Amino acid sequence: MKNSDGTELITGLYAALLVSVALILAPYLVVSTFSGAIYLCLVLYAYMMRMEQEQDSPRAVHATYVIRTFWISNLVFLVSMLAVIGLLATMIYNGLLDISALRACSGGDAGPCLPLFISDNSLSFSVASFVALLPAILYLLYRFARGLARARGGAASVL
Repeated sequence: MKNSDGTELITGLYAALLVSVALILAPYLVVSTFSGAIYLCLVLYAYMMRMEQEQDSPRAVHATYVIRTFWISNLVFLVSMLAVIGLLATMIYNGLLDISALRACSGGDAGPCLPLFISDNSLSFSVASFVALLPAILYLLYRFARGLARARGGAASVL
Protein backbone atom coordinates (compact mmCIF):
# COMPACT_ATOMS: atom_id res chain seq x y z
CA MET A 1 0.00 0.00 0.00
CA LYS A 2 2.03 2.94 -1.27
CA ASN A 3 0.35 6.25 -0.70
CA SER A 4 1.42 9.70 -1.72
CA ASP A 5 0.71 10.86 1.85
CA GLY A 6 3.55 8.70 3.22
CA THR A 7 1.49 6.36 5.39
CA GLU A 8 4.15 3.65 5.15
CA LEU A 9 6.89 6.05 6.22
CA ILE A 10 4.84 7.34 9.14
CA THR A 11 3.92 3.80 10.21
CA GLY A 12 7.57 2.74 10.02
CA LEU A 13 8.62 5.73 12.11
CA TYR A 14 6.12 4.90 14.86
CA ALA A 15 7.04 1.21 14.82
CA ALA A 16 10.76 2.03 15.11
CA LEU A 17 10.05 4.47 17.94
CA LEU A 18 7.99 1.87 19.82
CA VAL A 19 10.73 -0.74 19.50
CA SER A 20 13.48 1.67 20.55
CA VAL A 21 11.54 2.84 23.61
CA ALA A 22 10.73 -0.75 24.62
CA LEU A 23 14.39 -1.75 24.29
CA ILE A 24 15.51 1.11 26.53
CA LEU A 25 14.21 -1.03 29.40
CA ALA A 26 16.49 -3.93 28.43
CA PRO A 27 18.64 -5.15 31.32
CA TYR A 28 21.82 -4.82 29.23
CA LEU A 29 23.54 -1.44 29.23
CA VAL A 30 24.77 -1.77 25.63
CA VAL A 31 21.29 -2.58 24.31
CA SER A 32 19.53 0.17 26.25
CA THR A 33 22.18 2.76 25.33
CA PHE A 34 22.07 1.79 21.65
CA SER A 35 18.26 1.90 21.58
CA GLY A 36 18.32 5.30 23.29
CA ALA A 37 20.68 6.58 20.59
CA ILE A 38 18.39 5.17 17.89
CA TYR A 39 15.43 6.86 19.58
CA LEU A 40 17.20 10.24 19.47
CA CYS A 41 18.09 9.70 15.79
CA LEU A 42 14.44 8.93 15.04
CA VAL A 43 13.33 12.15 16.73
CA LEU A 44 15.89 14.07 14.67
CA TYR A 45 14.50 12.33 11.60
CA ALA A 46 11.02 13.56 12.59
CA TYR A 47 12.40 17.11 12.70
CA MET A 48 13.85 16.68 9.20
CA MET A 49 10.63 15.10 7.92
CA ARG A 50 8.61 18.03 9.25
CA MET A 51 10.93 20.56 7.58
CA GLU A 52 10.55 18.88 4.17
CA GLN A 53 6.74 18.80 4.17
CA GLU A 54 3.95 21.32 3.93
CA GLN A 55 2.63 22.36 7.33
CA ASP A 56 -0.72 20.53 7.12
CA SER A 57 0.46 17.39 5.35
CA PRO A 58 0.02 14.06 7.19
CA ARG A 59 3.79 13.60 7.45
CA ALA A 60 4.28 17.03 9.02
CA VAL A 61 1.39 16.53 11.44
CA HIS A 62 2.69 13.14 12.60
CA ALA A 63 6.27 14.46 12.81
CA THR A 64 5.04 17.31 15.01
CA TYR A 65 3.20 14.75 17.15
CA VAL A 66 6.42 12.73 17.58
CA ILE A 67 8.45 15.82 18.44
CA ARG A 68 5.86 17.08 20.92
CA THR A 69 5.71 13.62 22.51
CA PHE A 70 9.50 13.62 22.88
CA TRP A 71 9.59 16.96 24.70
CA ILE A 72 6.61 16.25 26.94
CA SER A 73 8.11 12.88 27.91
CA ASN A 74 11.34 14.65 28.85
CA LEU A 75 9.34 16.98 31.09
CA VAL A 76 7.52 14.00 32.64
CA PHE A 77 10.87 12.30 33.25
CA LEU A 78 12.33 15.44 34.85
CA VAL A 79 9.38 15.80 37.22
CA SER A 80 9.44 12.12 38.19
CA MET A 81 13.23 12.24 38.66
CA LEU A 82 12.92 15.24 40.99
CA ALA A 83 10.22 13.40 42.95
CA VAL A 84 12.45 10.33 43.27
CA ILE A 85 15.42 12.45 44.39
CA GLY A 86 13.18 14.00 47.03
CA LEU A 87 12.05 10.55 48.10
CA LEU A 88 15.64 9.30 48.39
CA ALA A 89 16.62 12.39 50.39
CA THR A 90 13.69 11.75 52.72
CA MET A 91 14.74 8.12 53.07
CA ILE A 92 18.28 9.18 53.99
CA TYR A 93 16.96 11.75 56.47
CA ASN A 94 14.68 9.16 58.13
CA GLY A 95 17.43 6.54 58.27
CA LEU A 96 15.86 4.16 55.75
CA LEU A 97 19.04 4.02 53.64
CA ASP A 98 22.27 2.58 54.99
CA ILE A 99 24.74 5.49 55.14
CA SER A 100 27.34 3.72 57.29
CA ALA A 101 29.70 3.48 54.29
CA LEU A 102 29.67 7.28 53.96
CA ARG A 103 30.53 7.85 57.63
CA ALA A 104 34.07 6.60 57.05
CA CYS A 105 34.62 9.48 54.62
CA SER A 106 32.70 12.12 56.55
CA GLY A 107 35.67 14.41 56.97
CA GLY A 108 36.97 14.42 53.42
CA ASP A 109 36.48 13.05 49.96
CA ALA A 110 33.42 10.79 49.70
CA GLY A 111 34.53 9.35 46.34
CA PRO A 112 36.15 6.17 47.70
CA CYS A 113 33.11 5.45 49.87
CA LEU A 114 30.46 5.84 47.15
CA PRO A 115 30.82 2.35 45.58
CA LEU A 116 30.15 0.69 48.95
CA PHE A 117 27.26 3.08 49.66
CA ILE A 118 25.71 2.31 46.27
CA SER A 119 26.16 -1.46 46.63
CA ASP A 120 24.66 -1.38 50.15
CA ASN A 121 21.58 0.42 48.82
CA SER A 122 21.42 -1.06 45.31
CA LEU A 123 17.85 -2.31 45.68
CA SER A 124 16.60 1.12 46.76
CA PHE A 125 18.44 2.81 43.90
CA SER A 126 17.17 0.25 41.37
CA VAL A 127 13.57 0.75 42.48
CA ALA A 128 14.06 4.53 42.40
CA SER A 129 15.43 4.36 38.85
CA PHE A 130 12.50 2.24 37.73
CA VAL A 131 10.00 4.58 39.37
CA ALA A 132 11.67 7.61 37.74
CA LEU A 133 11.64 6.04 34.27
CA LEU A 134 8.23 4.36 34.35
CA PRO A 135 5.93 7.40 33.87
CA ALA A 136 7.90 8.69 30.87
CA ILE A 137 8.18 5.23 29.28
CA LEU A 138 4.45 4.56 29.70
CA TYR A 139 3.64 7.98 28.24
CA LEU A 140 5.91 7.34 25.24
CA LEU A 141 4.49 3.87 24.60
CA TYR A 142 0.91 5.18 24.81
CA ARG A 143 1.52 8.14 22.50
CA PHE A 144 3.45 6.15 19.90
CA ALA A 145 0.90 3.32 19.92
CA ARG A 146 -1.87 5.90 19.48
CA GLY A 147 0.01 7.62 16.66
CA LEU A 148 0.70 4.28 14.97
CA ALA A 149 -2.97 3.30 15.17
CA ARG A 150 -4.05 6.64 13.71
CA ALA A 151 -1.46 6.45 10.94
CA ARG A 152 -2.49 2.91 9.99
CA GLY A 153 -6.11 4.00 10.01
CA GLY A 154 -5.29 6.80 7.58
CA ALA A 155 -5.98 9.63 10.02
CA ALA A 156 -3.92 12.71 9.25
CA SER A 157 -4.63 14.27 12.64
CA VAL A 158 -3.26 12.76 15.84
CA LEU A 159 -3.38 15.73 18.19
